[in-house]
Amino acid sequence: MSAEIAHLWLVTPLLIPLGSAVLALGGGRWPRIQRGLSLAGAVALLAVNLWLFTRVLDGRILTLQVGDWPAPFGITLVVDLLSASLLVTVGVVGVCVNLFSLTDPEVQREGFTFHPLFHLQLMGVCGIFVTGDLFNFYVWLELTLVASFVLLVMGGRRGQIRSAVQYLALNLLSCTLFLCAIAIL
Repeated sequence: MSAEIAHLWLVTPLLIPLGSAVLALGGGRWPRIQRGLSLAGAVALLAVNLWLFTRVLDGRILTLQVGDWPAPFGITLVVDLLSASLLVTVGVVGVCVNLFSLTDPEVQREGFTFHPLFHLQLMGVCGIFVTGDLFNFYVWLELTLVASFVLLVMGGRRGQIRSAVQYLALNLLSCTLFLCAIAIL
């Protein structure tokens, strides 16, 4: 496979969870179908992340300028050995969480939004690991935080809401400090 095609594969750790989220949302009325689509998406993400890992084992660094825009204006995606290792970890955790969710006998408790939100969170984490600049790191971090917040409040129990408010307050503080640090840089 040519090097240029390998570089285009850098987008797949973002597109697979996005597609899985859309498909899982579409299968929301049928919990078994939604669970199957979710698990298939997690397995596909793991497979692609493993493939990317094999591409950088020799020390190569894969980069992609999305839209062929130069670095300060475009989105830069970068995969090296560290980020590929983290992507594989995300894939393994995604498959494990999906398998664990299959053991829950109360399918209705999941709601139809659990699997789409989970895949959006996977997309955000993968985006954090493949981004090549601090601003896009912040964007992916915010996507991850929003998805995790909504997952945290699912169920609406009092303890969940209290924990979610604390989580939100800490995240607002930390993201403000992060943005200030970016501005100082």
